[in-house]
Amino acid sequence: MDAPTSENSPIQHGVPVAPAEPVLPQTLPPLPPQPLPPSQPPIQSAPAVPPPAPKQFPFVLVGLALLFLLVIGASTGYLFYVGPRMETTKLVKTLNPKLDALKKSTGGVRSVMDNIHQIVTRESILDKPSGLKADGLLLHGEFASIRIDTNILGVTDERKIGVVEPSIKELENRTNIALTNLADTNPNVAGARTVSEDATVKKTRELKDETLKADEYVKKATDDLQKLMVDSFEPPKILSKNTKDAFKESAKIKQQADPYFSESDKIANYYNVLSGVLITMTTKMESFGASIGGAKELLKQVRNEKDISGIQTRLAQTQSFLDQASKDIEEMKKLSAQLDAIPTSDIPMAAQEYHKHNLQVLATVTRYFESIGTIMSGFVSSSQAFYAKAQNHTATQGDLNAFLASLNEGISQGDQADAKFLADFQALAGEETSLTLSFWQNNTLISSGGRVEVEIDAYKKLLKKLEDESTLPLVN
Repeated sequence: MDAPTSENSPIQHGVPVAPAEPVLPQTLPPLPPQPLPPSQPPIQSAPAVPPPAPKQFPFVLVGLALLFLLVIGASTGYLFYVGPRMETTKLVKTLNPKLDALKKSTGGVRSVMDNIHQIVTRESILDKPSGLKADGLLLHGEFASIRIDTNILGVTDERKIGVVEPSIKELENRTNIALTNLADTNPNVAGARTVSEDATVKKTRELKDETLKADEYVKKATDDLQKLMVDSFEPPKILSKNTKDAFKESAKIKQQADPYFSESDKIANYYNVLSGVLITMTTKMESFGASIGGAKELLKQVRNEKDISGIQTRLAQTQSFLDQASKDIEEMKKLSAQLDAIPTSDIPMAAQEYHKHNLQVLATVTRYFESIGTIMSGFVSSSQAFYAKAQNHTATQGDLNAFLASLNEGISQGDQADAKFLADFQALAGEETSLTLSFWQNNTLISSGGRVEVEIDAYKKLLKKLEDESTLPLVN
């Protein structure tokens, strides 16, 4: 029986033997490889480095560089060439219509101011002869038609008839003669003769209409200038400084236009007030004349009265007309005050003496009419006082003498009022032409309208130059 052997022993029965082939235990067939669980990714060796591609790398870099350069070039081209030219052309097209509108409205201002100048420097044509030498009168022709007559209130020498201890009836007859003669003056009532809508009044209305047009034109031109300045002084930021400065050359227009439009506005407003005052003054003069005329017609009827009571009634009616005349005088004063209320800062350039002249004309006419109204009221008051005594049978020769003296005093005052008005108004008529022409000739601002249009034309040429220089090739 063989002794057991050990695999690890190289000697068998004392005799060394070669190691036997190891007997492998019987095994099962090899299992197919099992996939690793997902949570345990298979261990991989470091990825193999792809072989370098030295030939492709330079082309990619060059491509990116070229693309970058193209972007930079396009941006730069737009920023410094295409963009500024397009924006310049766009702004020029925006400004041109506004510039055309400004030139049109400026031309309107110049035209209407020329019309005003022609009206106020055109001599008045009087419809009827005047007691004044008013050939040179320009704007106040309606006042030149006031008739100047000696003894304008018309009391004749019959007022001097003496009465010694007269009876009441005789007293009535004598005073009736005086009052009748007072009323029998010429149709030019108390020296005031006005013609409704005569050539002078039509001229003044024409002036009024032109001042209203001037106001509209000046407002339109000022608005057009403002619109131009807003756009020209806010050019796109993309434009160069030189181009921006070129657009801002519109400031030269504003420098000329602002004082011209301002002065045109002052002149239009001044003549608007003056013409309005003259038109209304003429109406008040007509009302005054009608009131005095009504008073005189009532005085004529005194002779037809059979008793003192009737005379007193006529005198009271006469006074009501004179009260209306007094109201007309007050309205004339208010009208003069409107012109006087114009602030000094609103008086046109070089018009101070001319303005003073116009105020003196209004004051002279108002003062003359006031004198006439006062004298007429004095006559009526004296008559009422005298007839009241006569009615009470208390009138004496002394009362009659005092009454006739009051008539004489009124006549004397009327003569003085006539003479003063004649002298004052004649002097005013003589200086009106020189003062009017001097005002317009020395007003250098109103003569600058042409320079405004010159600047507008110069700016128009500048815009055309900017547009031509900004035209892109192959682009209309």
